[in-house]
Amino acid sequence: MAEVEYEVKYVDGAGGEEEEEELKWIKRAGKAKVTYTKGDTYEGDFNTEKMKHGTGVYIWMKADPEDDEQLVENARYEGEYKDGKRAGQGKMTYPTGDIYNGEWENNKMSGGGTYWYKNGDIFSGTWVDGMKHGQGTYEYGDDKSIFDGEWEKKQVY
Repeated sequence: MAEVEYEVKYVDGAGGEEEEEELKWIKRAGKAKVTYTKGDTYEGDFNTEKMKHGTGVYIWMKADPEDDEQLVENARYEGEYKDGKRAGQGKMTYPTGDIYNGEWENNKMSGGGTYWYKNGDIFSGTWVDGMKHGQGTYEYGDDKSIFDGEWEKKQVY
């Protein structure tokens, strides 16, 4: 198994002078900024198990289409984490430009939330395992027509 490389800088000031050094691992619980090998970053809280836990911002990067030497933001999650996974309240901006703001569990949309599609459509309702399930309202961006009702999650194969 390949070892993951990253740089860590604590930003909570709890470690004294040693905080100025850039580390290659999560050393302790606290607030830190981690920069991963491919340029992704996470700034937020870590627990004593050295996992994302509390609030934080994770930014996925990609090569700039106009300049391969530069990185640009591809996706972003701002919100709560529990034991290394998105859990609680959070906002995700996807590479497509779609945005979800709502509840998360185990890295999936779960609970109440609103999803804005890049095409102008909006779904506001409940989610289970990342799929619409339960009461929800879907508004079509083109003509503003609305479907309000019950949704049933279905696994797509």
